[in-house]
Amino acid sequence: MLTVRMKNYFNYALLFFTLLFIYIYNFHYTNYVTNVEIHKIEEDLLKLKENANLQINRLREEVKHDKELINLYKDKILELEMKVKQKDNVIYENNIVKPMINKFEENKSKSISLENKINDEQKVLKEPIIANEFSSIRSFTKSCRMNIKNLFSKNNTDVQMLNAYETIPFLNIDGGAWKQGWDIKYDKKEILSEPRLKVFVVPHSHQDPGWLRTFENYFDEQVDYILSAITDFITKNSDMRFIYAEMSFLEKYWDKKNSTEREKIKQLVKDDKIEIVTGGWVMTDEANSHYFAQIMQLIEGHEFLKNQFDNYKPKNHWSIDPFGLSPTMAYLLKKSNLTNMIIQRVHYEVKKYLAEKRQLEFNWRQLWDNNEGKTDIFTSMFPFFSYDIPHTCGPDPSICCQFDFYRMVKYGCDWKINPVKIISKNLKERAQLLTDQYRKKSRLFKYNTLLVPLGDDFRYETKEEVSIQYENYKKLFDYINSPEGLQEFNMEVKFGTLKDYFDEVNKKLTKETTTTLTGDFFTYADHDDHYWSGYYTSRPFYKKFDRLVQQYLRGADMIYSTSIMKYSKDINLLESYKNKVNYNLLVEGRRHMSLFQHHDGITGTAKSFVVEDYSEKMLKAIENFFIVIQKSIEFYLENNKNNKEDFDGRENTKNDEAIKLTVNEFLESSDSLPSTYVLNQDTTIILYNPLSREIEDIFCLKIDSYEMRIKNIDENDQEIRPIIEILDKHFTFSYNSKNQNRKRNFYELCFKANIGPLSIKIFDLIKKRLPKECFAKINGSDINIKTLDIYGNYLNDEEDNYIFDVNRVTKNNEKFVTLKFDSISISINAKTGFLSHINNEVVEMSFSKYGVRSPVKSKPGGEIVSGAYLFLPDGPSTMISSDDNSYIILDGKLKKTVIIKGNQKTLSSHKIEIIKDKLYVSIENEIGLMELFDFEMTMNINSEIDSKDIFFTDLNGYQIIRRKRFDKKIPIQGNFYPMPSTIYIEDSTKKGKRLSLISNQPLGCSSLASGKMEVILDRRLTQDDSRGLAAGVLDNVKTKSNFRIILEDLEKEEPSGDFPTSFLSKVSQLTHQQMHYQPIMLFSNTLLNFNNKEVISKMFSPLKESLPCDYHIVGMRAETKKCDYDMKKDGEVVYDSENSIGLILQRYAFDCSLVYQKNHNEDKCFESEGELNLREKINLDSGKIFNSSLTMMYVNEEEEVYKIKLTPMEINTFKIKF
Repeated sequence: MLTVRMKNYFNYALLFFTLLFIYIYNFHYTNYVTNVEIHKIEEDLLKLKENANLQINRLREEVKHDKELINLYKDKILELEMKVKQKDNVIYENNIVKPMINKFEENKSKSISLENKINDEQKVLKEPIIANEFSSIRSFTKSCRMNIKNLFSKNNTDVQMLNAYETIPFLNIDGGAWKQGWDIKYDKKEILSEPRLKVFVVPHSHQDPGWLRTFENYFDEQVDYILSAITDFITKNSDMRFIYAEMSFLEKYWDKKNSTEREKIKQLVKDDKIEIVTGGWVMTDEANSHYFAQIMQLIEGHEFLKNQFDNYKPKNHWSIDPFGLSPTMAYLLKKSNLTNMIIQRVHYEVKKYLAEKRQLEFNWRQLWDNNEGKTDIFTSMFPFFSYDIPHTCGPDPSICCQFDFYRMVKYGCDWKINPVKIISKNLKERAQLLTDQYRKKSRLFKYNTLLVPLGDDFRYETKEEVSIQYENYKKLFDYINSPEGLQEFNMEVKFGTLKDYFDEVNKKLTKETTTTLTGDFFTYADHDDHYWSGYYTSRPFYKKFDRLVQQYLRGADMIYSTSIMKYSKDINLLESYKNKVNYNLLVEGRRHMSLFQHHDGITGTAKSFVVEDYSEKMLKAIENFFIVIQKSIEFYLENNKNNKEDFDGRENTKNDEAIKLTVNEFLESSDSLPSTYVLNQDTTIILYNPLSREIEDIFCLKIDSYEMRIKNIDENDQEIRPIIEILDKHFTFSYNSKNQNRKRNFYELCFKANIGPLSIKIFDLIKKRLPKECFAKINGSDINIKTLDIYGNYLNDEEDNYIFDVNRVTKNNEKFVTLKFDSISISINAKTGFLSHINNEVVEMSFSKYGVRSPVKSKPGGEIVSGAYLFLPDGPSTMISSDDNSYIILDGKLKKTVIIKGNQKTLSSHKIEIIKDKLYVSIENEIGLMELFDFEMTMNINSEIDSKDIFFTDLNGYQIIRRKRFDKKIPIQGNFYPMPSTIYIEDSTKKGKRLSLISNQPLGCSSLASGKMEVILDRRLTQDDSRGLAAGVLDNVKTKSNFRIILEDLEKEEPSGDFPTSFLSKVSQLTHQQMHYQPIMLFSNTLLNFNNKEVISKMFSPLKESLPCDYHIVGMRAETKKCDYDMKKDGEVVYDSENSIGLILQRYAFDCSLVYQKNHNEDKCFESEGELNLREKINLDSGKIFNSSLTMMYVNEEEEVYKIKLTPMEINTFKIKF
């Protein structure tokens, strides 16, 4: 049923069409117009109408989504009407329409050709023309219409980190005992008149789920003993406290222990003697992790607590070891209903800067909050070097180490003064020494309340250690809290938790005293010039592997959620589905993915055998997700197969045969690049779109015959391409090298298709040769047919005709080769094959290397060199030679690809590709540094953009932050930042260009000169960087990296200014989205013959229609039922899903100051006004929707949700119960 606004629109359109007909009739059938004039008018009219139809077709779609545009479009139509009136100078009145038609009838026999033209024009009006590749219409249009001005704020917070960097001198002055600070002093008499200082000593044990040992080894050899020792000791000593963060270890402990031991620790948590902090599966890295993964690992931990700890809800966050900190994590915690944070690893100069102002505790606000404070979360930062005991009681580590009493038994102190046992003889002196450190530390904070961590990595492993620490501190506390001690020290000290500390601080907080801070804490340096920017890239193979796991986890979760929603109306059907699809596979895969988010996992900073263990787990996760995806879609098709209206069981598939599907991707091992299967004829292809909007894209299959096509798809939308590989330093056509008796050549079939939101689409691959024009042409700079076509049967068909046309490109230093579609054009350097221009603008690609600096012991910190954590180069990068490059161009009508054989030492190859109707350039690099040493390879992008010293990077794939290069006071390594997915530069003026580089793997990046971007692709290092790993990085494998480059025109109302944030354009954001969540392809080795594939495909989706493109489904995740750890099957806990899911939505913020030429098939997705009616969008007959916290620990089931309105950038979870 048409809405009112749609009816209004069609009234306007009808008016316009009527006016056009009047125009036609008037000119063709009056006696005052000559034939020449008629011909001229016809041409003008056709041009006018073609332009009008293009605009009206766009208007029709836009008005469906925005009633505010109706008046604007009415004006446009009226403007077109006026143009027609001005052209023919005829007054349009109702009473002249009929005579014109009568006149036409009278002259009908004389004007058959004109009548045919009019009929053709009527058809055009019904089926508007879409501008094609060769269209000459070029008008500029805004990329979107979202107004996000209110998301930009400048300097209205107390501390903006980019401004702080402008102020901080970065001089690395030696501060004495507190080497990175100063000598803290206080008046011992004055403190006695101040309010009493409250000190909370918080025992903790930092436990890495993989680093120097594997996750399982750590648990078996240390964690199991730690948790048992702590639990037993606190049970007997009620004033002892402990905090714990790692749910991955706690769940394993839970699985191993009996119900009595479980109840013991559960009671301690309930009594607030043990506090679960954060509650995530791991203490996640915050530089490389994607926000989807951060959310999933939080949900995994919180769900375990909800089910096994009687709905326990963490309130405080503990992040003491991640190497730099992101506001994205702060936002996700805020949305999860946590209220306070503890952080540690921040640049030592930043700590000093904040400490001097007593601003180490602040409300951390999002960059785009616009000073409303809705995203604020209270944050406390450790002021000193580390989270270990020597660096947490106060500014002097030589004194604090003396109060780590277990060092009497083990370790000792680096400062050569070891702890001594507390006895009555030394009690007062020891208390004076300790309280002096407490007092000095307290002078850095505002609220007369002090947090003193008491722990380190894997501490409290034995009851002896717990007892030694407790008994010595207990004596000190008793004395300090005694009347004598209170009179001398004026402080109260006790064991506590984060809850105890923050409860006390919150009593003293006021809006007037609380500092507000925006920004992030990258790049971290712990001392001297030791910037931790190396781990942004270390082990890039596994960083990319992580993104692949996330892609399939999200797909499996969404398909599983879709399935249980669909079958919930039929209990028997739901039970059958759950019997076919093992939910345990999904739970295990989620946990493996979550484990890798650990700050020594995705960072690439673990021992080689630990990295291998992570990788094996991720491979198992992907295999699990494949099974869930395959079996879910099999079940759906089988369920519909038995419906005679939808399925015809002819030919290969009979009604009693089970459908067998395979995901068209596989990994031979955990350190090999993904591959796709070779498909045969008579195969059914199924594509799943994991996005909540309809997509149109080019999909490609690897096939074993060039005589194949996709059935029922226009030949113009299909293309056969050769597959070219590099073998023994030569280009070679792809063939089956394993079976020497049967030579099989491999080709690629690409086709264009659209898929509905969260839908599947079914295609049949059949044997039928496409026309010659559907075969890509082969052009090359160094084509050798003998090495290219090893067996001489790839290029020729059975009749000895060329299958592909082959041409040679002449190398020339001064010339370029241009490839173009109507939507985009590129030029490549004719000598190297590297990218040189996009749309006639300079965008040059090259590659360079960094070496490792030599140790210089005379320089502070100079003895340390690059390793897994640190990036310490030997100077600026130097260009890698491209003199021996050669390349082949595949020139097709759907894709145009440049394949480059690059530098031989780095075993590098590169692909540059443009796709019909797309605005981006795809880049794929494959490199292998296995034979090189102390070598870091970078990709460089050079342009003429006047970006000066400003560039932009993303944080966790979620938001954009402004960066500035500080050449004079920060070294090269300190100007590199994490690039989880994006870096871009733009002209500093109102009008100009923006150049964006988007990836689907995290790496390190920078802009070291105006107009330039640099990304480190891989690093191979022989030495350790003294950060605990005790190893270099020498386990490199062949690694692939993928990017998309987008060049956009800027038309800002005002210059960028000094806003600390920015936003992707609509095109860039949607490109980023689809790059991370690509369609999933499956196939069946037999043809599945359905009567109505379109209906079956659309019925699969949980959505009735596409969501507006500013609404993104971050994930759909089935909730897990509480399981019984004592009821196992084959030694494994049995998991099952609830009849409810979490729907996690994000609303994008688009930068609409970008404009495009309207000369391509535009993405037909339109943004909302903010409001979204979920009930109308979701296929949910009897279910209910409720508002929820991000991790579903808090759900408001008292009020159903129908319509929602998220602000741009907001993420929210909704519980759907059915």
